[in-house]
Amino acid sequence: MKTRQLKYRLLITVLFVSMTTMAQSTYKTTKGIITFNASTPLENINPTNSKVNGILKDDGAFGVVMLIKEFEFSNKLMQEHFNENYMESEKYPKAYFSGKIKNLNLEELDKNPKEYQVEGKITIHNVTRPLSAVIKLSREQGGIKASSAFTLLTKDFDIKIPKIVFTKIAEEVAVQINLLLEE
Repeated sequence: MKTRQLKYRLLITVLFVSMTTMAQSTYKTTKGIITFNASTPLENINPTNSKVNGILKDDGAFGVVMLIKEFEFSNKLMQEHFNENYMESEKYPKAYFSGKIKNLNLEELDKNPKEYQVEGKITIHNVTRPLSAVIKLSREQGGIKASSAFTLLTKDFDIKIPKIVFTKIAEEVAVQINLLLEE
């Protein structure tokens, strides 16, 4: 009888330990915000996409995906040109980032916001490139706030800008990401 109880306790202990070591916190959102700025002195281009999906795991795995058509412009004709002529949203509907936040320690966020290096691959217009950026994380009510800013070049993603509008659209695009990832 004692042997049976000992085996039972040992089995429970092994299951509990394995479950706690395998358990991994996952934070996610479907309401993240990405803005970009491709403005020039001749044209203000600063659309927003507020339907961005994001995921963060406590091991540092980090990903973002969005529909290109969800970018909203103040000028509807500009939005139409963006989707049809430049981004070809019907052909290439999504943009992705998949990477890892280096040396992530979520417990540190309880004290103060912290900046980390995130490295991975970004895919836009069916072209994948490496991306390394600084990401700021902070503990917020209900989750983890993640924000980052970086610059992309249109030519790196085979986005063609006709010479006739070349002076109206910047080749360097400033991107800002803001996500509130909830457990």
